[in-house]
Amino acid sequence: MRDLNKEIKTDPFFEARRYVKNAHDALRDHGKLNTETGRYEDPKYVKAAGHYLWSGVLIALEAAFHVEEEKKKRKGEDTRASVDNDIIDKCETLMAA
Repeated sequence: MRDLNKEIKTDPFFEARRYVKNAHDALRDHGKLNTETGRYEDPKYVKAAGHYLWSGVLIALEAAFHVEEEKKKRKGEDTRASVDNDIIDKCETLMAA
């Protein structure tokens, strides 16, 4: 029996294929295909499927081009540091006066 969690962690192409399958399943199960026009009627699931596909493509491209994942900064980390420095500067100016 295959250990899927181990395979996903070691094979990014397997994970990318899983994203594509999730996109297909989202449209198949919830997309509400109009058989007359051949179009999906529920934009929510079309957008979700597009997001799943795009994420899978990015995972596959990162693996193909050996892109190392950078350490992600927390949201607002740079802004917070900048604001803290501004506050310190203003406090020093007020204290010097």
